[in-house]
Amino acid sequence: MKRYYYISLITGFFGVCAEGGFSDGFLNKCRKDGIHIWNMSCSANGKMYFCVPCKYYYAVAENALLSGVSVKITGSFGVLPFLKKNRDRAFLFLGIAFTVLFVSLMGMRIWSVSVSGNDKVFSSEILSVCEELGLKTGVKKSSVDVEEFQKALLGKMGGKLIWASLNIEGMCAEIEVRETKTVEYDVIGKPCNIIADFDGVIKIFRVYSGTPEVKRSDGVHKGDLLISGIIDYETGQTSFTEARGKITAEHTVKISEKIKDKMTVRRYTGTKTYYSLSLFGFEINPFAIKKENCEITKEIRSLEINGVILPFYIGKYKASFYEEDTLSDKNTLGLVSLSDYLSLVSETFRNSRVVTHTEKQNGGYNGSFDVIDYIGEKSVILLENE
Repeated sequence: MKRYYYISLITGFFGVCAEGGFSDGFLNKCRKDGIHIWNMSCSANGKMYFCVPCKYYYAVAENALLSGVSVKITGSFGVLPFLKKNRDRAFLFLGIAFTVLFVSLMGMRIWSVSVSGNDKVFSSEILSVCEELGLKTGVKKSSVDVEEFQKALLGKMGGKLIWASLNIEGMCAEIEVRETKTVEYDVIGKPCNIIADFDGVIKIFRVYSGTPEVKRSDGVHKGDLLISGIIDYETGQTSFTEARGKITAEHTVKISEKIKDKMTVRRYTGTKTYYSLSLFGFEINPFAIKKENCEITKEIRSLEINGVILPFYIGKYKASFYEEDTLSDKNTLGLVSLSDYLSLVSETFRNSRVVTHTEKQNGGYNGSFDVIDYIGEKSVILLENE
């Protein structure tokens, strides 16, 4: 019976109302002819209500006529009758069915991968490792083992992460991480030494706290101790303090800029902006961007509803077009190199005092500068209880 019922849901069936005549004989004739009737009920006024497959209705009507029973159709049901009744809207229903099927199939995959909880480790670095481990746009959710992925991610990050959790919700995957805390000592107010951070000759040496280890006019190398944060008293006691002082040193800095035989320069001719749409990882770009002699930058904006990132993205491309020329004129190349050399000198010594300098032109611009800079960097003294 169930088999005929499910088939009728597709091919269609009628709801029928029968009254009068010899109802028992009518039902016996239908049963004898192999006509399946279901959902039969009787009302108080003697009417019978039942369902019958569409293809058997004429046989039912003939048996009803022979038994003196009056029958009429109360309604038609099933897929095919519904489509016939709404054939003008067939494409609408097909579109809805296709959309439901498409979303169902797409829902089996991951279309958005994001990272949260990171501060110093770049998201791009974490996402690159995720791709190596198989978690990327378009991958099946069933192929991702959450526990194994979390362990593998921590191992691949080389100790940069101390904890990672993968949360898959809908078509989005979010990786929540906790970074490994590196021990950073706050030097201010803590016992520390001052050591040289370059080679030079001491010019100014003033000690505000700590024990001096060098004196004015001494030559020092990078890493030498200048002021110690350890103070030894005549009583035999020792104390630790923050070494502080004002120290400058004279040292030599060499800067050179070679003149090139030829140089390629760019002349920008204009910019254009293009937009694209990404659906489930597939990008639809109606514009063909010429990549030769063109610099392209891209910005991506995602669609979000109630904090959930949807797998729909709008991409904004900015294309800057240029023409390239090759410079070979020696005078022009010399002026360009001189400009680069002067810019480098200005940037290098913006916080320094240049005492003397000598310059030579030997295939380029070469300068030797005697400079006075502040010297010294603080190094924390680690005590046993730390």
